[in-house]
This record gives sequence, structure tokens and C-alpha cells, in this order.
Amino acid sequence: MNTFLYVLIGALVLLGLVYAIVSIKKKTNSPCDCCCSSCKEQAEKAYTYIVRIDGMSCEHCKARVENAFNELEGCSAEVNLEEKAATLRCAQALTEDEIKQTVENLGFTYVSYTEE
Repeated sequence: MNTFLYVLIGALVLLGLVYAIVSIKKKTNSPCDCCCSSCKEQAEKAYTYIVRIDGMSCEHCKARVENAFNELEGCSAEVNLEEKAATLRCAQALTEDEIKQTVENLGFTYVSYTEE
């Protein structure tokens, strides 16, 4: 009986750790998918930019650009290598200089951006 109790306690502790890790990983810089009014309000204020970038050629380049923009507070980025573009979704507005500086600090060539 004691062995069963130890296994049960161990399983519950493990389940708690998994839940904590999943909860932490779910936190992102972009608005959440819940239905509360503050999240809806934040999502309505979101900005989307399409940034054209030259010099990206591989998955490593893609990851560097995505990571650099993801480090900006409230931003998430997705790079499409075929289109040589990054799609940025940000909670607050970014200036062209901020976008350009981020791209050029990585050693890539900033071409242009459009706001959607």
C-alpha cells in the first residue's frame, strides 16, 4: 500500500510540473486567445507589419530574424524565406527606424515595410 501511495504522489508532482511548464511556454508576447475584454481591447490595438528583408537564405537566418523581433516587447514575428519577408504582429506601434535597425543589426538588408 505504501508503494502505491508513493507512486501516486510522484505522479501528481510530475503532473503539476508538466502543467507549470506548459503554462509558462504558453505565455507569449502577443495577445492571448481568451475572451476577456482586456485581451480583446489589446488585440484591437495590435499592429501588423510586413517587412521586406534581403540576405536571408536559410532556416538559421529565419530563426535569427524571428528571435530578434520576438525579443521586442509585445511583438511576435514569422519569416517567409521564399517571399523574403517577415510578418510582425505587435501590441504597440513600431517606427520604421526601429524595424530597420533591428534588421540591420543582424547583418541583413532592410528593403521596406508596409503596415496592414
